[in-house]
Amino acid sequence: MFQSFQIIFVIASGAFCSNQLRISKDDLVPPGICLVKAEALTSNSFKILHVYVGEQNLVGKAFTETLLQPGPHGSSTNYPTPRLVKPGQLGIWWLKKEEGTEKYIPYHPLMDLVFFYPALNDGSKGGDAYYKSAIVGAEAVEKIYQADDKNRMEVIDDIIKHGEAEAAFSSVRILYNISNPKITDYLRSLAMDKSITLRAQFEINNILNRKDKNWPNSPDQFKLVGRWMTGPLKDRDGVKWDESLESSLVKYVGVSVKLGYFSDTDRLDLMIMALSNRGRSERFDREMVAEVKAMESWREKAFRGGTKQDKEMRFDYLVKKMREGKTPDNGIAAAKLLVLFTPLSREHEMVLQKLSRDLNEVEVRNEIEKVLSPK
Repeated sequence: MFQSFQIIFVIASGAFCSNQLRISKDDLVPPGICLVKAEALTSNSFKILHVYVGEQNLVGKAFTETLLQPGPHGSSTNYPTPRLVKPGQLGIWWLKKEEGTEKYIPYHPLMDLVFFYPALNDGSKGGDAYYKSAIVGAEAVEKIYQADDKNRMEVIDDIIKHGEAEAAFSSVRILYNISNPKITDYLRSLAMDKSITLRAQFEINNILNRKDKNWPNSPDQFKLVGRWMTGPLKDRDGVKWDESLESSLVKYVGVSVKLGYFSDTDRLDLMIMALSNRGRSERFDREMVAEVKAMESWREKAFRGGTKQDKEMRFDYLVKKMREGKTPDNGIAAAKLLVLFTPLSREHEMVLQKLSRDLNEVEVRNEIEKVLSPK
């Protein structure tokens, strides 16, 4: 799919040169797909006010919304679905030309485009915020789409590296459409750039997991995810992420267990990095420990009887981290992860009792005691 572009790439001083990568409009968005701003006429009909991507003659035309909903026995069928919207409300939509007609209908892609549209300014705090962010993303995509083929990649690169967080994210997300595997060289170079916004980094990792078989479990992926665990949750444009992003990091750790990302020791190191970060909230620590505990239970059920040796290795690794932690915070974080092994076996109890006597760090000993003598 989308084989029409010519790509020339140069590796210089170990860096991918994005200005040598040529991309056409159809490489980004296939023909027959449009991105528009529209105004509600009724609860489920809308008039197009502006076209960001696609045929400009759509301005002034109307469409009716349908959403893909589960049909009988798990099948998928398009049912008309009136929205709780009022005339005059604005929204951002992907539209798709209906096969065999000139009619455009709403398009609800899963991964291959930029957002899970529609985004409506419905008067709610969340809806209006999403609409505003969608406008920023749509304008970034429009700028990319309108650029010359020769300069399009430079525009993408500039937005990703210097634009607002939402614009940078959109510019990364639209690269998912590019089928040539050499696009992964560019994404890998972005993954190593610490100045890239957090949300764009998450999407870079997301796309590489899908497009590059050598990315999952690689040292470069570990470096990228390690930055999320140790760094501040603040983007270059001053936006400080709230606890929802902390929860996303927690869920990512859980997903990494189920999908087999990282070795056991690498995964423990990431958790220790996260729990050692004093910039995180207490809620983050609780959620991280709970998620890790849940994933450990899942592993034992999924691989019944086959993980005892691995479990002992993980326990020994945490004991080592508590003994030899580079900082007291590392030791405390490792001790918090002992919950993975509760209820403790008699052997584990004896190891931890001796460790608690041997250690000088009071806070680490206190965490160990919480596991040895749970309330």
